Amino acid sequence: MSGKRVLSVMMPAFNEERTVEIILAHVLDRPEVGEVIVVDDGSTDRTWEILQDVAAHDSRVRPFRQQVNQGKGAALRRAISELRMP
Repeated sequence: MSGKRVLSVMMPAFNEERTVEIILAHVLDRPEVGEVIVVDDGSTDRTWEILQDVAAHDSRVRPFRQQVNQGKGAALRRAISELRMP
């Protein structure tokens, strides 16, 4: 790749406070990643707070929150609806 940011990544997340920051760091290390849509699917732990903190430091991270857990399919559909890049 030529370093162009051309890739959108979608991540559903439910109670992932132990892993979400590490996973995002690995994803954001890739130069082709232009945006990361993360949908917190009604987590009851600190997942949402962690996502907000990461997004405050990297504008490529765009977190969205579903107040009630609706399942992975619903979280992915929400992520698809929020995509800005191909």
